[in-house]
Amino acid sequence: MDSLTRAVEHDGDYMKKTAILIADDDPQVVELIQAYLEKEGFAVVIAADGEAALERAARDRPDLVVFDIMLPKLDGWAVCRRPTLASVCPPSS
Repeated sequence: MDSLTRAVEHDGDYMKKTAILIADDDPQVVELIQAYLEKEGFAVVIAADGEAALERAARDRPDLVVFDIMLPKLDGWAVCRRPTLASVCPPSS
């Protein structure tokens, strides 16, 4: 199991939580988004810059990635163009 797989009991069955990576350098924005997502039952992973987002995506393999476009180190557009991210989060068909 990857580091984000969390078994959640639902009516006697266990299911995996959907993991979402939030990449934003504003702690208040991250805290707000994280609170809403966790309240809805999602597992949340956080990165404060583009390089950290790529590292977390490769390690934790989230189901969805949400980027701030104006990230430090690598902006959101540059992160999205990286082959590393494409291999971790391939587009759905």
